[in-house]
Amino acid sequence: MAYINDVWLRAFVRNKIDGFCIFQLKDGIPEWKEMAFQSSICLERRGLVPEYKNYTAVYSSLLLRNKDSMDVLEELYVDFNINHPSNFNGHSLSVSDIVAIKRDGVVRCYYVDSMGFTALSDFWPGDETVLEATKEPYGSWAWHLTGPMKQREANIFLRKAYQKPNGSNRYDYAIYNGQHELYDRGHLNDCNLSAFDVCEKIMRMYHLSEMTTTVVDPDTVLMVAGE
Repeated sequence: MAYINDVWLRAFVRNKIDGFCIFQLKDGIPEWKEMAFQSSICLERRGLVPEYKNYTAVYSSLLLRNKDSMDVLEELYVDFNINHPSNFNGHSLSVSDIVAIKRDGVVRCYYVDSMGFTALSDFWPGDETVLEATKEPYGSWAWHLTGPMKQREANIFLRKAYQKPNGSNRYDYAIYNGQHELYDRGHLNDCNLSAFDVCEKIMRMYHLSEMTTTVVDPDTVLMVAGE
């Protein structure tokens, strides 16, 4: 679903912690046949360059590795070919994919090449441009929360219920504990906040602000909870 791709992207941009985001070519674009699984040298010979508009975000997460970027890329390549996360729905990391790495608020992008990774200087359009282009449609979102030293875990499920004529939104939410049991549910009326800001508000309401958030598939959260 498109909104899930936008959530991966918004999570990458808005998270203050170092992270990474995986981009893959959009299905159905005219450039797909010429660009998919092609090395950077092949693209150059054809007069093509990887452009942000032709890609979609398929996964993002925190970057907990304090290593050189190339070492991180090599590890991600192995992880997303052999042991990729259960909520990763893209294809195995391959040539023509792009990995964006954010460190200290600076985003650098790398093309998965036939031999290693090639840095891209002009791929990332900037945080503000990305946020403006991914304004949240009606849909559902979910976050997995992890407490200090993983002593506590929880999930927050959020659904934008409707938009009133005055432009304000209603969000319905549910909180599940580490055993996927319902802890509480409710809704927020007259809310003009984005889904991410609503999540932060709910975390403050329930004294969960010290926990770390990771975007997860909302359908999976409901399925595991038996709803």
